Amino acid sequence: MPATSLQFIDTDYHQYVVGSSCVEKDGQHEESFFMWTREKAPSMYMRRRARNALLANGVDPENRMLKGPLIACWG
Repeated sequence: MPATSLQFIDTDYHQYVVGSSCVEKDGQHEESFFMWTREKAPSMYMRRRARNALLANGVDPENRMLKGPLIACWG
């Protein structure tokens, strides 16, 4: 079983959390980023706050995130 770790980057403790997941398997390292929300379609405020949290940690959401599922969920 691969070693997996989760790190929470930002949260308001009520509505959302932004985090990263790291997996070490067969000498390879994979890092993914996520946002969990209580709402299926989070407000622009929540989306902006999540994006700013990623930018503050050196992650460029435009280059690192898959746009298909994100656009499909949030329109």
